[in-house]
Amino acid sequence: MERQPHLEVRVEISVSLTDFARENVDVATRSGRGGYPGMQTDLLMEENFFPVCSAALLGDPARPLHEPSDLRHHTLLHEIPEGTPDFVTWPRWLAAVGEHEIDATRGPRFSPTFLALQAAASGQGVAVATNVLIGDFLDAGRLVRPFAHQVSPRRPHKNQGSCWVSKNPSNGICVVFSKSSIASTRRER
Repeated sequence: MERQPHLEVRVEISVSLTDFARENVDVATRSGRGGYPGMQTDLLMEENFFPVCSAALLGDPARPLHEPSDLRHHTLLHEIPEGTPDFVTWPRWLAAVGEHEIDATRGPRFSPTFLALQAAASGQGVAVATNVLIGDFLDAGRLVRPFAHQVSPRRPHKNQGSCWVSKNPSNGICVVFSKSSIASTRRER
């Protein structure tokens, strides 16, 4: 929003949906199933989930990490996806890529998501990440993808993934947010 210094921006993180009728909010971003009745919704980016770890962990010759079956030699870092029914967890991810011999329940659990990513970046194990939140970690080399396998959540609406939502999309703030957010996420895809 540095191009629009006259706008007041407040950022809050919550698993509950914004109540536009009661809260002083013009626009919100949501990750999930889409289909928010009475709201203008535009997709910012489609969501995919994939394992991430530190580069040091990836380069450990004693415990290779070249394919999903190699995860049996590593600590699985779990996120506690409160209020996010479509979040792809280790059990879902492993089942989707056909790995049924790995105990998908073992390993520590973290809330919020950021803590699992921090643990992975410090070499404590492998986490499942979403492309919606992980870009800066990958770009900076703090985390790497050990293999290309990724899983998309099952969602029934066209605006599934990360989207912006507004009750009044024609107000000036929403127009500015829409244009800058959509342009920014399309550059990053």
